Amino acid sequence: NLVKVTLPNGLERIEDYTFAWCYSLKNVNIPESVNYIGDSAFSNCTSLEKIVLPPNLNCIDEYVFTDCESLDGINIPEGVTRIEYGAFWGCKGIDSVTIPDAVTYIGINAFDNSGLKSVYIPASVEKIETWAFDDCYSLEKITVSPENRDYASDGSGALFTKDMRTLIMLPDGTKITEYTIPDGVYTVYPWA
Repeated sequence: NLVKVTLPNGLERIEDYTFAWCYSLKNVNIPESVNYIGDSAFSNCTSLEKIVLPPNLNCIDEYVFTDCESLDGINIPEGVTRIEYGAFWGCKGIDSVTIPDAVTYIGINAFDNSGLKSVYIPASVEKIETWAFDDCYSLEKITVSPENRDYASDGSGALFTKDMRTLIMLPDGTKITEYTIPDGVYTVYPWA
């Protein structure tokens, strides 16, 4: 029946599964001193609505917020470089996210089945794993920074490798009813 948690100043780590399956938990106050939040720390906190992540995080670990379906927004700190496997999987309330310029890696299923409507991939991202944005039925458009060395997007919001030879995905929520794969594409990812 835990609804709100305030963690003490000076706390540095929230370990794996600390609050997992706290179904009634709605609000957590995390002090700025926290620099690590472990795997599945808040997974299945289905009532969690708001959380402010501390600025000292450099990674959003695996499954940290999986199935936090009431979470209606997330602020990813500027120092985060990795968003791991399933970090926001099933977060249907998250309709937008700003991926900081420091992020280099977005893991498998990182935002799978979330409520994202659009995504901007900054120049820093070097690797987007398979299904990072899978089953995002509201996702209409992926936009990639023109300075990104590994990825590109077209006017329809599809995600490609930088050389435009591989179609990675057409967003699941696209409103277009007809799409012509551009000339020069030689590979189409499974479930693109």
